[in-house]
Amino acid sequence: SGSSTVFANLTNELPEDIPVYGMQAKHLSASETGHTSIYEMAECYVQAMLHVQPQGPYRLLGWSLGGVIVQEMVAQLEAQGEIIDVALLLDSSLSRDDMPDVEQVDETELLFNIAEELGLSSKGMSHMALKEVLLLEVKRTGLMPQAAEITDLNGIIAGMHQASALMTEWPGCSQLSAPITFVRASDNERTDLVKKLSGLTQGKVKIVTVSSTHNKMGNYENSRELALL
Repeated sequence: SGSSTVFANLTNELPEDIPVYGMQAKHLSASETGHTSIYEMAECYVQAMLHVQPQGPYRLLGWSLGGVIVQEMVAQLEAQGEIIDVALLLDSSLSRDDMPDVEQVDETELLFNIAEELGLSSKGMSHMALKEVLLLEVKRTGLMPQAAEITDLNGIIAGMHQASALMTEWPGCSQLSAPITFVRASDNERTDLVKKLSGLTQGKVKIVTVSSTHNKMGNYENSRELALL
């Protein structure tokens, strides 16, 4: 969805001496137009990061679409001669994966899909009632701040629509040198992770499986497990 607030639970579990900066997609700002590609999004994030810390080494973490962006960020940073301490990919797709063509769905169908993935009963709900239930759930689990409103959720939904298209159009990145830790969700059934990660980077590869499903990795109850990695 492009929101950095999904990492609030994780940052609360990390030691105080580890500074964390969240990168957030432009479409979530009313004054900005959305990113046009994974490359452009990664380039934007890299420039923001260099403004805070002009030189590496860096630690980068991304969840789902964010993991794809991290791979592109690492490629761009390494092309500039920067060093990456580690790239942590939380159950993301990988460079050169076969991305399926995106079947565009309307907003109501997308809302029902999100509700199902979060384990919510949405049978018989109106469009607006479903939005309100979703908003309560993401606030309850800490994926959005307590002050979030329906307008904020609308931005998240717009980002989800855009994300699928951006991933489909992403050609992949160049081979990396950075060490990669891939955090695998309990419902990730792919069997080619070792092969794909070994082809993605020349650096050390580590795969860790956590008890959380993909869509709940940022919840309160799962962030403590992630913080210990």
